[in-house]
Amino acid sequence: MKSDVPINLKKMGVKCKLSKIMFQLPADQVPDWDDRMRTVKWVDVLRNPPGTFTTKRKVIETDLEPAHSVLEENYQELQLQISATVDFASYQCPTTNVHFKETLVYQTRFNWISDKTAKAVSIAVPDNQGSQKDQLSQSTLHTASTLDNTTDHWNGASPPPFSLEPSSGIVPVGKIQKVKVKFSPLEVGDFESNLFCQIPNLPPGEQGPVLSAKGRSSLPICHFDLKDSDYISSHRRDPDLRGPSGGALDPNTRVIEFSSVGIGDKNL
Repeated sequence: MKSDVPINLKKMGVKCKLSKIMFQLPADQVPDWDDRMRTVKWVDVLRNPPGTFTTKRKVIETDLEPAHSVLEENYQELQLQISATVDFASYQCPTTNVHFKETLVYQTRFNWISDKTAKAVSIAVPDNQGSQKDQLSQSTLHTASTLDNTTDHWNGASPPPFSLEPSSGIVPVGKIQKVKVKFSPLEVGDFESNLFCQIPNLPPGEQGPVLSAKGRSSLPICHFDLKDSDYISSHRRDPDLRGPSGGALDPNTRVIEFSSVGIGDKNL
């Protein structure tokens, strides 16, 4: 099914002619075949001057249909009814701006937005994580020295402060896809970013949704950069021990694990 313009077919009649065939070889010697079968070959490519090493070139050939003859006197007509829709992709995304509350450095806030297909075709969003600098996030960082009218531009050396989850996928016809917009600052300042969503097969001249995200980050009074401990997940904790309240341990409990340095009978 292929069309250069939007069309909508409902039970369109198509006549098919079914004919019997006779193979030239016995049936048990005829290989399975359809018109999608291909054979890949590597052929030698000679280089100049003569005597140098040869290279290989990949050649893809269509497999030939097994030799046969058509028995014209034995055929029948088959009436098919075809229904199909060919159209451009269309979407509805009413949210164009997301403003995050002030967020501490190394912490994450998130908001939800919804994207919906508006026509009878699905939309596909390719993975853009590999090109965040050019497409997903164009960020400008206004640092704490804005009183001096100085502006630093995010150069991609560190991860962008804004991201989307999921970063790619397919939205079925008439369904709604919720997208999480995350703000994870690693520096102090005011951030502005445009997040671009690439949707193939849009009408000519139309682009995918563009989300403007803004956020401000600040420093905590004290920040401890600690690695997550597997004290609970690796079952190193005695399962018979009770939690702080005397009952079972909260499954969301996080553990800070550290080692002490001892000198004689004293620990520092």
